This record gives sequence, C-alpha cells and structure tokens, in this order.
Amino acid sequence: MSLAPAASRIDSRRRPPLLGAAWLAGLGLACAASAEPRVTVRTVADQPLAGRLLHFSLEEGLTLAVESEGAPQRIPAGDLVQIVVADQGSHGRASTVRVDLTGGDLLYGRVVASGDDTVTLETDSIGRVEVPLGRITLWRARASADAAHGARVAALAGQAVASGEDVLLLANGDVLAGFVARIDEVGLVMETRSGELRVAHDSVVGVALVPTEEGWTGSAGQRPRVRVHTTDGQRLTATDLDWSDTGVVAVLFDGRRQPLPADRIARLDVVGGRWEWLGALEPISYEHQPAFGLHWDWRVDRNVRGGPLRVAGASFERGLGMHSESSLTFDLRGDYREFVTSFGLDDDSGLYANVDVEIRVDGKRRFSRDGILPGELHGPLRLDVRGADRIKLTVLFGTNADLQDRFDWIEAALIR
Repeated sequence: MSLAPAASRIDSRRRPPLLGAAWLAGLGLACAASAEPRVTVRTVADQPLAGRLLHFSLEEGLTLAVESEGAPQRIPAGDLVQIVVADQGSHGRASTVRVDLTGGDLLYGRVVASGDDTVTLETDSIGRVEVPLGRITLWRARASADAAHGARVAALAGQAVASGEDVLLLANGDVLAGFVARIDEVGLVMETRSGELRVAHDSVVGVALVPTEEGWTGSAGQRPRVRVHTTDGQRLTATDLDWSDTGVVAVLFDGRRQPLPADRIARLDVVGGRWEWLGALEPISYEHQPAFGLHWDWRVDRNVRGGPLRVAGASFERGLGMHSESSLTFDLRGDYREFVTSFGLDDDSGLYANVDVEIRVDGKRRFSRDGILPGELHGPLRLDVRGADRIKLTVLFGTNADLQDRFDWIEAALIR
C-alpha cells in the first residue's frame, strides 16, 4: 500500500471531538454516595477545612458545612486548590491498557470501539470514554508493567519526540516507527515506510505517539477547570463539574454533560485558579555547579534520582527535586501575590547530606537557611511577591560539598 503524505495523515487527527461518549451504562452509579460526602478542602490560604460538601461547581464555588461553624461556608472556585473525599478507599482495576493523554490526564481500560481518529475505552470507574488519537502521548499494554519492558517503554516518548514519528515496542523486542492511524478492538494499524501494518494487542508492549491536540494545562488568563481523580487511578479534566445531592455531572471538552459515580471520586483538583504549581511553569534558567563533576538535572514532582518525593518520612505528590549547588529562576511577570513552599532533604539523601538554601526575589535575598539536615521538613514558608518579575531558588553546598545532597522544594506554588 502506498503511503499518503505525512501532512495529510497528521491533519486527520486535528478534527474534533476531544473527549466524549457516555461514561456510564446508566445513571444509577452517579447517585451513589453523593449526598453530602465528608471532605477535606485545601484553599489558597493553605488552611485545610473539613466538613460536608453541600454543593460544588466552578461557577458557584464550594458550599461547605464546616462542623465547627453554624452557617455553611462558601468558597469561590478560584480560591480552591483541592477537595479530598474521605473514606472512599481504593479500588483495583481490570484494565488491559494505560493511556497517558496531553494535559496530564490518565485512563485505564480496555478497547471496546473505535472511529477514524478516536478510540473508546471501557473503564472500571467512569464507564466509556472516547479518546482522540491526537491527545494520546503514551499507550501501555499490561505487559509494560514487567520490569524487563518498563524502562524501554518509558524511553519511547523521547524517541518519538526526537524522530517526529510514533514509536511502537513489540513483545519480541522489535521497535517500529511510523504513524498510528487506528486503534480498535483487534489491535493497532500503523503506517510505516514499508507500508501499512496491523499489530494485535497481545503483541504490543507500548506505543509513544506524537500528539496533535493539546490538553488543557491551566495557563494564566484561562477559565479554571477541575481535574477528577478516581479511586482506581483515572485522571480526567473537565470544563466544569456540578456536585449536589442529586449526583455528580461533569462537563467535558466537547460540551457534553456526563454523570460520574460519586463513590469512585477520590479528589478534585481545581486547575487554573489563583493557585499555580511552580512545576507547571517553565524556568527561564537552570544553573548547576557540581563539586566533583557529577551533573544533576532538576525534576518536577520527583527527586533528582527520579524517585518519589519523600521528606521526614512523609510522601508528597508535588514539588521540585534539585541537587547542590544549583539554582532555578522563574519569570513571574508581576502576575503573582505570594510564593509558598515547604522544603527539606529527600529521604533518599545520605547521612552526609547538608545544604544551605536561599530565595531571591528580583535579585534581593528574601529568605535563607543554613545547615539543613536529613529528616527535617521545613515550612510552609510564604513570601510576598507582589509586583515581582523573577524568583530564584538556590540550593547551596553545606559542610560536605555536594555529597548526597538530594533536596526537595515541597508543594512549591504561586498564588495570583
């Protein structure tokens, strides 16, 4: 079969829809456990509130019955960071694939239908989701969880970006490059330089795709969205979400109103409000000067060795991993009012780890602390940055040069 020009194949991915199709076979699940769930709420004030969720939407904000107060408290959506639902537990998943999407969304499921440029997954917790191929960044089969394949699958994304082609890893270890034209119940159809190939699902370990549709990431000036996290690990961003005593309904990118099972919602993150994670911004510079010639890069939401963020025995989802001696500088453009962070040496550091830190705002030192040791979590620290153009975070050598100095800025964020 002769191949069409690359441009025409890529254009076929740009057509809508974004996300659609019915999530649930029926509406019954949406009403389960939806009446006034107990939640813990984090706001830009960084003072957690506990109570009963009476109503939530991005337009009206959160109405919360706080146990220590008489009247319900109303919190604007822009002031919200996170709503965590209590006592939901966790659920396993009977999925065959994991699908990473642009914008940080994540789905687990099995293929049940397909279109010209979409694939429909049946998920355990939120029913059917129609996914555009242009939003998929990484497709992982169950076999990718095997240690022998895990590292190779993780490296596929870099290969796809470097080559500009989709890259597929087969179970026998072979690698194919080209363009994934279709994913259906049987397998994948891939257009290569040698022609069109069909590969069965049980022969696929992982595929990295070059996305052509962007997910919503919460850039300044855009309306806030809500990211839904389910008890079995699904992540999906909606343009709005309405939670009341009648159930939970999400508004997806194509405008459809779809029910969600309240008893499977673990938490809601408000993205694009007044709170912005520092890791979501691109720094304008990164400087690193090792003492003994070993270079370390910085990491988002991981420590410098690529492991989870852990300080003083506690685990954290958000933060920046750095090594002494290094600095990260971010452009604030005068858009923010406050910077907040906690910090400490990662538990992956050694006994000889010892660092000093400082924070400069527009070149002026606004905070410093010397002699930081393992096992200590400092903060939260809050700095006024109103009108500031730049902030610089620096991890300096302590008493032992850069020996074992693996440092984390924990939950670093900017507040508009």
